[in-house]
Amino acid sequence: ELITSNTITLIVLAPEISVHFVENPVSIYPGDDHVLLYEFINNGDFALDYLNVTFVSDNGYYYFPETESLLNNVIEIGETPLLANWILSISEDTPADYVGSYSIEMQTGYNSLDQVFTYTEEVILPVGTLSWSDDFEEGLNWDCPAEWQTVNTFAFSGENSFSCRPTETGTYLATVPSFVYTEGLELSFNYKFKMPMYGNDGVFFILEYNDISDTLIFLGAGGALPDDNGRPVPNTYIEGDWVEYNLNLDELMLGELDVGTTLTFVLRFNYAEEIVDFNQYGLMDEIGVFIDDFSFNEIPPDNQAEDEPEFGPVNLFVFPNPVFSKGSLNISFSTPIQNDFSAQIYNIKGQLVKVIEKRNTQNWMIVWDLKDENKKQVSSGLYFIKAESGNAILTKKVMVIK
Repeated sequence: ELITSNTITLIVLAPEISVHFVENPVSIYPGDDHVLLYEFINNGDFALDYLNVTFVSDNGYYYFPETESLLNNVIEIGETPLLANWILSISEDTPADYVGSYSIEMQTGYNSLDQVFTYTEEVILPVGTLSWSDDFEEGLNWDCPAEWQTVNTFAFSGENSFSCRPTETGTYLATVPSFVYTEGLELSFNYKFKMPMYGNDGVFFILEYNDISDTLIFLGAGGALPDDNGRPVPNTYIEGDWVEYNLNLDELMLGELDVGTTLTFVLRFNYAEEIVDFNQYGLMDEIGVFIDDFSFNEIPPDNQAEDEPEFGPVNLFVFPNPVFSKGSLNISFSTPIQNDFSAQIYNIKGQLVKVIEKRNTQNWMIVWDLKDENKKQVSSGLYFIKAESGNAILTKKVMVIK
């Protein structure tokens, strides 16, 4: 016979330590020595009396002259002690295509508990260039023809930006030095433009790997298609001031890559048709696409800035992907505050296929029936969904298949 019943709730307090690079090595090559700077974060439920950090590498190519460091000071909740000037040496015998790793072992605890907690973080570092950047202030580090230039017409920071200024129609490529893939790579740049509303002029952002040429995004002309009656299109511009793009390569690439895969990035400017006194990029300084502060880097840790609002980020989802040409595509968008938004759908040629606009909305889902503005079924191939809300711009790729 049950006389009484009690429920006891136990709350277990436990330490939690996370670690991240404050500064990543720009490149890893045989014979190099690298000075590492790490930040350790106490994400646990109580202050820690100590933190013992040990670097372990058993691969024979990466090694540490010193392997252990003890931080004796009390680490309060949320505190982020630094471990600076830690040396990583790369053996001269390291193969050129080697993908190496080492481990960071962290031991910590609270003395009165008389218990030790151990955490391990693995760091993967392939040989090669790991990050790359150009602010276009000290010449060009790109492999490109003379049509690609540093110009001082506009700049997001400093005095110069990067722009293609052709005098003849054609395709113009600008290529960065090859680098290697690591998880969490982000393509960042600032972009300003004044381009024709109609036509196919613009720049393709292309990533080449494993014999694949993967178009990430297209920026440039509005790409609106002529109507069914073939009416001439007016010479109208579409333009925008500086906007920062931060694109996660893992979300944009068609396939999954192995760490250490060699990547080549290409800007391909397409000059499809010359119209006198309208889109003569070589003669009209304020017309064209302008790029500044370009970089490939590891996505920064997800630490919220003190002055950042408490609401979450803007999100854009498309599904199913790929989608069958006789089916439909769900496009889901959410933003922390109500705002106007527009979404444009482009084909691989940069032509605008569909425009969707909403007013004063926070969350929405639409179904695209895979038809263009003229209500014609789109063909199979690659399409880009570009959504804008306030200062936020998100881009997704979708593959339409038969």
